Amino acid sequence: MVLDGSALELLLDTLIWVVPAFALAWVLLRHVPLALLAAFGPLPAVIFAATVLRSGTLFDYPFGFCVGLLTSAALLRRFLGAGRDWRDLACAAAGAGATLASQHWQAAVSWMLCGASAAALVAAGFRWLKLGEAFVARANRLAESRARLLETASHIAVPRWAMALSGIALVLAALGWFEVAPPLPPYYPGIVVIAAAAFLLARDWRSGVAAALCAALLWLLGLDDALAFFALPALLLAAGTRGRPEQGGPAWRLALEEEGAGLLLAGLSLAALPLQLPGGSGIENPFAAAEAFGAALLFFPALTVALWSLFPRRRSVKDLYRS
Repeated sequence: MVLDGSALELLLDTLIWVVPAFALAWVLLRHVPLALLAAFGPLPAVIFAATVLRSGTLFDYPFGFCVGLLTSAALLRRFLGAGRDWRDLACAAAGAGATLASQHWQAAVSWMLCGASAAALVAAGFRWLKLGEAFVARANRLAESRARLLETASHIAVPRWAMALSGIALVLAALGWFEVAPPLPPYYPGIVVIAAAAFLLARDWRSGVAAALCAALLWLLGLDDALAFFALPALLLAAGTRGRPEQGGPAWRLALEEEGAGLLLAGLSLAALPLQLPGGSGIENPFAAAEAFGAALLFFPALTVALWSLFPRRRSVKDLYRS
């Protein structure tokens, strides 16, 4: 099949980032074959989108790599006996795809194909990997050391720190409103999609409200073009708090501890990969996607826990005595 100039340029730009993507995956997984699966997983869909659909963009590979990396981490945690259902990640990725579809539905098709390709290749390859006792011992030691670090980082879900970060978010929103407010009105469909998905995945209205507030903050800071990159980590964290016996801050702390390492490296990959929006309108700030990703790891949990502190769930007398 003959490639035109734009498709060939897209494929070459994508191949350049396979090596740093593999390096980031190895840092998280410490397993060469699994890291290779995460790095090469999106490539079949990237090639298909560039050659057949003619709608591929530099959005595709970063999203596919993030999905592949997080899928690898989820499967590895389940193998070690400390993971949650992988369907939470699938629902979060679908919510992120719906967010992008509300803005650029044509790009969302190739984006979701890359995510599905990465997840399928990682899941299929994981079944054939040989993870011996030595690897399991190393993985458990690494998980314990990361847990100690993430336990400190998860203090953003402690009510007093959550209130402080919520105050910082309000200050940033005020600065955006008075000084750097974007000229266009907010794109309400994307905000509605994120808020609804967060509510459905967390089964909690506070998560939906916090997601809407964070989306509005991104609009005020001129980062609304990268809204879909906020959706993936935010929805994954929201899904991670569902069904736990803990509520509020403790549930969010556990979700951050479980998903934190993978999400941090996924966000770092977005800071390293050059991104461009469909239609020729590129993200002016190359770190816009990483900044949106960071907002999901900082402000979204903080705002949700702050709402939990202000509006705690009512508990019956039986529940109080039982606890």
